[in-house]
Amino acid sequence: MLHRKSEGGAVVLYTKAETTAFNVDFIVNVPIAVSFDMNELTAFVNSYKLASKTFKVKIV
Repeated sequence: MLHRKSEGGAVVLYTKAETTAFNVDFIVNVPIAVSFDMNELTAFVNSYKLASKTFKVKIV
């Protein structure tokens, strides 16, 4: 996650060794303030992602 200085917030950078521990191709970050149905979100992401890619939903 990178933010502009004007936006504030933390900068999170990972090393290559850290990213291999994730075992997914990409992460879907969902703010905790957003209410959603996990099955519906998973189906939505699955409809757009490539078949060979895996993902994880992370509530932030």
